[in-house]
Amino acid sequence: ISNAFVLEQTTGTTDIWQRTRNGVGSLYMGVESSTGASVLAGTSAYDSVLFESGNKNLHLGTNSAIRMTLNNNGNVGIGTTSPGALLAVGASGAASGGFYVTSATNVGIGTVAPSSLLHISQGNVNAADTPTLQMTSISTTNGPWISFNNTSTTHNSAIGATAASSGAGDDKFAFYDI
Repeated sequence: ISNAFVLEQTTGTTDIWQRTRNGVGSLYMGVESSTGASVLAGTSAYDSVLFESGNKNLHLGTNSAIRMTLNNNGNVGIGTTSPGALLAVGASGAASGGFYVTSATNVGIGTVAPSSLLHISQGNVNAADTPTLQMTSISTTNGPWISFNNTSTTHNSAIGATAASSGAGDDKFAFYDI
């Protein structure tokens, strides 16, 4: 890249950092040493690192707008500046909408507080024909189905919809022993 600001360490074994500071927060950008962890614990040799040294958030943006936030407690938000979970996608921290992954690895869709491995919440939707979960299959021989598998036995089950050409009837709901 031509016309670049260059900050160089020529020994190849020591770290080098650029610090931008306004008196309250400091942003560091640099390259780790040959041993790593010289400034930021957990980094490896020659890692490229960007970090805020204080109790502040780190934002990434494009087109003059914030697109991703890493807040000061480690939560990542994409499409939100106040992620309420380990990962929050497309939500503003409100009680509904978006996709969340908690530190307990529970996944929430439509809820910021998933209480199980997968928690889907429809929220306050008045339309009676709006499904909470919809599975669609474009197959002409098999409909969409959910499999329940037990790794310690060969007895597994499934529920789902049959397709017209399956011989089980035209788009019927069925229980399977697989």
